[in-house]
Amino acid sequence: MYLGIALIFEVGTATLDFSFETPIQAFGTYIIGLGTANGDLSIEFNDGTPRSISATGDAGGGVQFVGFTAPGASISRVTLTLRNVMGGSRDNYSVDGVRYTPAAALLPAAPLVSQIPVATTTEFARLAPYEDIVWPESTPGQPQVLLGSDWFQLTSVDGTAVAEIIAHARTAFGPIWQKRFDEDLVEVLGGMGSPPGESVVLGLRDPETGEALERAAPMNSENRAALMQAKSMRAGPLPVPAVRTRGDLSGEEIAADLNALQAEMEGRWAYLRATGVDYRSAIAALRERGAGGMTHTEFGLEVLKIISMFVDGHATVSGIDYPPGMLPFFIESAGDRFVAIQADRSAFLDPDHPYISHVDERPLEEWLSAAAPFVSKASPQWTRRRSLNLLQRLQFVRDLMGLPSTDRVKVALASEDGSETREVDLPVASAGPRRGPWPATRSAVIDGNVGYLRLASMNAAAVNEVATWMPQFRETRGLIVDVRGNGGGSRDALRALFPYVMSEGDAPRVVNTAQYRLHADYGVGHLGGSRFMYRESWDGWAPEERDAIARFRDTFEPQWMPPEEEFSDWHYLVMSRSMNPEAYVYGKPVIVLLDENSFSATDIFVSAFKGWHDVTLVGIPSGGGSARQVSVRLPASGLVTNLASMASFQWTGLLHDGNGTQPDVLVHPEAEYFLRGGRDNVLERALELL
Repeated sequence: MYLGIALIFEVGTATLDFSFETPIQAFGTYIIGLGTANGDLSIEFNDGTPRSISATGDAGGGVQFVGFTAPGASISRVTLTLRNVMGGSRDNYSVDGVRYTPAAALLPAAPLVSQIPVATTTEFARLAPYEDIVWPESTPGQPQVLLGSDWFQLTSVDGTAVAEIIAHARTAFGPIWQKRFDEDLVEVLGGMGSPPGESVVLGLRDPETGEALERAAPMNSENRAALMQAKSMRAGPLPVPAVRTRGDLSGEEIAADLNALQAEMEGRWAYLRATGVDYRSAIAALRERGAGGMTHTEFGLEVLKIISMFVDGHATVSGIDYPPGMLPFFIESAGDRFVAIQADRSAFLDPDHPYISHVDERPLEEWLSAAAPFVSKASPQWTRRRSLNLLQRLQFVRDLMGLPSTDRVKVALASEDGSETREVDLPVASAGPRRGPWPATRSAVIDGNVGYLRLASMNAAAVNEVATWMPQFRETRGLIVDVRGNGGGSRDALRALFPYVMSEGDAPRVVNTAQYRLHADYGVGHLGGSRFMYRESWDGWAPEERDAIARFRDTFEPQWMPPEEEFSDWHYLVMSRSMNPEAYVYGKPVIVLLDENSFSATDIFVSAFKGWHDVTLVGIPSGGGSARQVSVRLPASGLVTNLASMASFQWTGLLHDGNGTQPDVLVHPEAEYFLRGGRDNVLERALELL
């Protein structure tokens, strides 16, 4: 079966799950068309240890075969996870020729596309020892790298001359050798038989003095993220695009799509009736306006506006051709003010004027108001965050506001106390900065003997963080779990961590309950699998878990009662100590850090810890979204709408969508938090509370 994957812009993390009723020992698939837009693809599974295999994209797309063998293992799920889908692009791809077998060998068949080589993929970490790399035309074959604020000519890595590395890269990767050198140094050095460790020794030469020197540099993902952002920004400004003429879609095609959209909304959308949206009038009005035809982009945006009227935080429309042209810097929210950040997060746009008040001489709030109709009406914090993200699409929001599209943008900045202002004029970028999860920190035992567990995404790596670090945190005096910027994924990390905060006598706890829309596409196990949610009658519950569900059911009062005739029975997610036999009783204070980017599976995570003994939530409210989303393609336009198939509730009775989880201690991030190496006032407050 051929399956095309079209990602939602700004989705953060997207997963494709393969579940196996009979466990497997080997798996493989062709990955087609994986490019170099925003998103890092990995294949994740657990053969007794969480595993992750990276799939590296290519500017030309192409085909690669990715697989693994794990003789003797019993694997019931394989997940393709695309992380860091942020900013102005996303990496769509397709899978074909999926095969799985209990055999101990797995070899690719003939290529699916002639003349395109098929290669197996080995796991290589995406790390870098420097924050940027350029190849000056004046010195071919002699790259320069950025370390801190200083540029150096790179002469060697761990004693291997750059000329040798280039020669190997040319042989191994052909015309894309330089891209591989820049972005996949671990893979390049590994192919030479010299895989790097946690740090490397760089041979350098000062370009001004010619002095030769060596410097040890850490290999980490933060450096690589900064490098990728810098490369993206160097693409430069785009010309103002020509306006597409009306008539891309006929009135008949628009009517057909709207009929299909309304049928799908009414047949499968869980949040259709949650807030009383008059969607039929909106669809009828669009059908009338589109009777004479519309451009594909116009129609896509109108559909997005309809979808965005609802509370579903995951709801969006993909396949819309947005006009090119992006802001060349980040805008972040620091309380009731906004901060302008350099694309590499090394500094404010202007160190003396960190706050931004106007763009193109219009107040920032006007820009957010213009973007808001195209963002789902979920929680206020999620709507504001998504509107801020959409503002990165400068030319698009200019069009909404009736402003001229030019290749420059004026930005008004203000000092800390607001007494001084400054206006800067910048080029419009061809691609926006890649956000990625923030903060870019790592798990560690930090000052004062405090465990710091950083979970940047809810995936196999997060499960591995729990398994790796919780044994090392056993003797710490307190634990901080940081899920800020974590856009979701699976619930495995929650199931791995929660048993540590349960005492020997604690009864199981129901932390999430949901119902799914009754639809022919949704089977009785629609919320099982990676969501671990089952009916009360499920025969897999332990007696104490069944008792916990009965107690919960007797007192649970939902914020909104889904219509009984349209929804399944209630399903429950239950936390119990038996989920992780390796967990010990931590028994000391725990603080969970959250923000508005803590979303989807991370909403489930923070809500589960809310109100639990010895646990305090610190930060700002989470995004608010829990969907079991499904994608529906409209027949004429090809637009893909993403709709929630389940109504998901916190244990308090509140919907996740439209609310999010409130912190116990409200602490807004200050401006410096958003800079690499900047002061983290939220973390500081957590340490004070411990």
